[in-house]
Amino acid sequence: MKERSKGPSAKKPTKKSVTSKVNNKKVNPKSTVDKTVKKTSGKVKRTPLKRKKLDPQDLDFKYKGKEEKWLIVELNEDCELKESAEVVVQQIKDLCGSGVEYFLPMYTEYVKDSPVFLVLFEGYIFIRVTDKVHEGCFKDRTEHISGPLICGGQNKYLKNKDINGFKTELKKRLRAKVPKKGQIVIPKVGDYKNLEGLVLSVDRKNMTAKIEFALSSRVVEVNIRIINLEVME
Repeated sequence: MKERSKGPSAKKPTKKSVTSKVNNKKVNPKSTVDKTVKKTSGKVKRTPLKRKKLDPQDLDFKYKGKEEKWLIVELNEDCELKESAEVVVQQIKDLCGSGVEYFLPMYTEYVKDSPVFLVLFEGYIFIRVTDKVHEGCFKDRTEHISGPLICGGQNKYLKNKDINGFKTELKKRLRAKVPKKGQIVIPKVGDYKNLEGLVLSVDRKNMTAKIEFALSSRVVEVNIRIINLEVME
């Protein structure tokens, strides 16, 4: 008796043919789910980006509410914020406690561990009034602090909108310091302090400028914070 031949459907698949089918299989892109996207009730929900928490001293931090008061505190006539800001803040904390909230009418950045200042005006510091922080904290004068500003026999106060206004004005003055391409500038602090440099480009978003310095042995290009630059007239 002749043995019956096996049909094509009975042929045992080889490892090579299986691999070929898998590699050539079309993948539906809809079946691929991004790990950063979660599906809830048929809607796509994306994980929100975490924003940096602003410190009250940041210019972008704005106070809300209309009822809060800020005590105007006078500084001594010979006190300059550029030179005495840190000492003034420490004396305020000694008088009112470490948790005191204050505003100095100035903006500070650190470049190469050295502070660079933009002062709005001199002579005052503003203290946020609370149950624990009030005019009674300033019974004694200090080396740099005279005491609350008094007009007509009464202490003078500001509101949140006034402090927010000072911050807005500081931001405007900082933006006004942005140099133009081709101008000559001089850094105030850092490795290139007091050297003249040429502005090659300006990054307004990050408030930096690319400066070219012609040194004795070479020419270098350096990104420098705009607040650290003085424009030559």
